[in-house]
Amino acid sequence: MYGLKKFPEKKLLLFFLLFCLSCAGTGFFVDPNRGLESVDQESAYYYFALSTLYLQEGDLPRAVENLEMAERTDPRSSEIKYRFGLVYMILNMPEKAIAKFTQSIVLDPANSPAYRDLARIYLAYPAETMKKRGKKFLLKAAEIDPEDKETYLLLCATELYSSNLEKAEQYAQKSLSISPTDVMGHFYLGSIASRRNDLDTAVKHYKRALEIQRTYYPAFVGLVETLEKAKRIEEAIEQYDSAIRKFAPYRDVFISYGNMLYRNRRLEEAIKQYRNAKVADPDNPEIKFRTGLLYLESGSYEEAVGELEQVLTRLPAHFEAKYYSAVAHTKLGRYSRSRKLLDSIPEGSPFHVDAVVHRAYIHELEGSAQKSIEILKALYEKNPYESKAVNSLGELYGRQGRQEDSISLYGRYLEKHPDDESVLYSLAVSYYYSDRIPEAISVMGDVIGRNPENFDAMNFIGYTYAERGEKLDYAEELINKALDLAPGRAYIIDSLGWVYYQRGDFTKALEYLLRASEISPPDPAILEHVGAAYEKLGKTELAVENYTRALELLDSKKLFTVEDKKIRARLQEKLKEFGRDEA
Repeated sequence: MYGLKKFPEKKLLLFFLLFCLSCAGTGFFVDPNRGLESVDQESAYYYFALSTLYLQEGDLPRAVENLEMAERTDPRSSEIKYRFGLVYMILNMPEKAIAKFTQSIVLDPANSPAYRDLARIYLAYPAETMKKRGKKFLLKAAEIDPEDKETYLLLCATELYSSNLEKAEQYAQKSLSISPTDVMGHFYLGSIASRRNDLDTAVKHYKRALEIQRTYYPAFVGLVETLEKAKRIEEAIEQYDSAIRKFAPYRDVFISYGNMLYRNRRLEEAIKQYRNAKVADPDNPEIKFRTGLLYLESGSYEEAVGELEQVLTRLPAHFEAKYYSAVAHTKLGRYSRSRKLLDSIPEGSPFHVDAVVHRAYIHELEGSAQKSIEILKALYEKNPYESKAVNSLGELYGRQGRQEDSISLYGRYLEKHPDDESVLYSLAVSYYYSDRIPEAISVMGDVIGRNPENFDAMNFIGYTYAERGEKLDYAEELINKALDLAPGRAYIIDSLGWVYYQRGDFTKALEYLLRASEISPPDPAILEHVGAAYEKLGKTELAVENYTRALELLDSKKLFTVEDKKIRARLQEKLKEFGRDEA
C-alpha cells in the first residue's frame, strides 16, 4: 500500500483497519444515541481507518477523499464529522471546520472534544465576540468532561490573554490536579507568576516544566527572561549555556542569548553568540546584519563593514544595512564610500532622512559646517514633521556654539508638536549647555512625565544634580531607576559612580567608574572621572594615566561638542598641575 515504508507504524494502522472491519458488523462502533437504521458500517469504518492512515502519512488530499467516502457511507457518524473538522483545521479552512464540528455536536451533544476544538477556532479570531463564543464552548466542554486537562489549559490561556490572572491560575491548577506532571500547567503558572512580578515563583514553575520536558523551549524562554528581569544575569547565562547543549545548533537560542547579553551591555559576549548563530544558520542575512550592528556599537568598525557588506551582497536593497555600513565607513574616514552608500538610499525609504543627516555630518567633519547647515535646513523645510531633521540641525547649532539658535529652533517646532519627546529632550540639553540648569531640569521632568521609562532623562537629571553636588540622594534614586530600565549602560553606571564621588566615598566611586570604563568603548568623560577618583585616593600615576588617555581621545576627534571643550580644558589644567603639560 502507498507510503507504508515511510511510517513503520502503518502496520499497526492496517491492523486497526482490519480490526474495524471485524468489529463493525458486531455493533462495536454503533453510537448508542443513534437509531438502529442500517448503515454499511464495514465500509464506513474502512474509509475512516484508511483516512487515518493517510493523515498520519501527511497525505491530506487522500485523507479528505476517504473521509468523504466514510461520511457518504455513514452520514450520521459524529466521530467521522469530528475527524473531518480536525482535517479542515490542519488545512487552515476554519469555516469548514466549524461546520463539521457543529454537525458532530448535533449528532452527539456529549462530544466534548468537538466543543473544545470548535473553541480553538473561535479563540483564534481577533474579535472579542468570537473569543467570548470560544470561551463559552470551552466551558461546555469542561462541563461534559471535567477530567480533560487540555480544556482547562485552553481556559487558562484565555484568561491569561484577558489578564484575569486569578481565574487563569485556577484553571492551571485544575489541569495539574488531573495531571501533576503536565508541562503546560507549570508553564502557565510560571507565566502568571511572572505577570504578577512574583519572580521566584515564576522561576520555580519554569524550572519544573523543564524538568518534565527538558526541551520545552517556551519554558526555557520564560525562565531566562524572568531571571534577567530579576537581575539574576549569571543564572540566566548558566541556563543559556545549558540550553546550547540541549538545543544546538538551535539558532534562536544563540540569537536570544546574544540579545540578552546586548541588553546588559556585554557586547563582546553578545558578538560571540551571534557568531554561533551564524554557524548554525550561515546564510541568514539578518544574523549578519545584527552582528554588524554589534561590531559598530563596540567600535570594531572594520568588522562591522565586513558583516554589513555581506548583507548587501545578498540583499542590495537592504537600506538599513546601507546606512549603518556608511556610518562605519565614516568612522574609518572613508567619506567617499560612505557618500556612495548614502546616495543609494532613495527618498521614501525609512532611512532616507537618516542618510541626508549623515551626509550633512560628513560635510561638518570635512570642515564645511555651513554646507551642513544648508542641507539640514532644506531637510527640515521639506520634512517639517520629522523630529530627526530638527534635532540634527539643533545639535549642529549647538556644536557651533549657537545654543540660543538651537533653543529657538526647538521652541518653534514644539509650538506645533508640544508632545515630541525627543525634541523636548534636545531642548533640555541646550538649556543645560547654556547654563540654564533649572529650565533644563524642568523640561527633562516633562519628558519623564510623558514617558516614565525614559532612562536617559532620569540619568540626565540625576547626573546634573551629581555634577553640582546637589540632592545626591534623589540623584542616586533617579540613576538607579535608569539602571533598572537600562542595565549595563556605561554612561549611567558612570553617573552613579559620580554620586559616590561627590559624597566623598572615593573607593566605591572608583568601583563603579572602572566598571563603566570596562564595558564602554574608550570615553573621555568616563576616563576623566576615573582619573579624578584615583587622584582623591592618592594614586597619582594612575590618575595622570587616565587624564592623559582622555585628552588623547579628545585630541583625536574632528568635532567637539560644548562638553568636549569643557572636559578638554579641565584635563589640560589637571595635567599642568602634575607637571605633565600636554596642551
